[in-house]
Amino acid sequence: MQSILSFSIDVLRFVHIAAGSIALLSGIIALGAFRKVKYHKRFGMAFFRAMVIVFITAVVLATYRGFEFLLCIAFLSFFSAYRGVRAMQMLKGGSIMWYDQAAAVSVLLTGGYMLYLSSLALQGESWSAVIVYGVFGVLSLFLAISSIREFNSVSSKDPYWFRVHRASMGGALIATMTAFSVTALDFLPDLIAWIGPSLVFSPMLAWIIRRSETPKAIA
Repeated sequence: MQSILSFSIDVLRFVHIAAGSIALLSGIIALGAFRKVKYHKRFGMAFFRAMVIVFITAVVLATYRGFEFLLCIAFLSFFSAYRGVRAMQMLKGGSIMWYDQAAAVSVLLTGGYMLYLSSLALQGESWSAVIVYGVFGVLSLFLAISSIREFNSVSSKDPYWFRVHRASMGGALIATMTAFSVTALDFLPDLIAWIGPSLVFSPMLAWIIRRSETPKAIA
């Protein structure tokens, strides 16, 4: 039984890594093709589908290993991608559903828990953990509260949803880059590996968002 469980975990880990690689590659291509709607949509959907697999496998692996923080990060990164997809559906005339609010509340609770982990790390004087837990905790709270407000106040087909799409999918891509940095670039200090991708790529994302407009073919 133990050998079967160990084999299953190894398979899940392989699927997780493979899906993460696909998400990283397709996300970068989608971002680079933001002016070509056909290719942007195609690779964007590939990115989201890969993120679904990453999320499911991450939840199982983090729960099995007891990695609470990684479980929280899984919820945060997936919600960002989910929010981006739902924003496009709202732009096309979709309606807010109960599960949108439920997803936002789950990330709100996740953010609160990460701040709790940060306070525990503070007691142990693990300053890098304090910063990492604190940064992602605040980010989760901000994303959740912003989403709840948007779901309650922004109407369907409002161009604002396209801005939400760009920011959310870009944030999910940065989360994928962060996962790559943490797992593959193990020579980096933990704090740099976790925070570095956001510091480096967020300005680039902001520049691309400023240059892009709501495509008529999508809206």
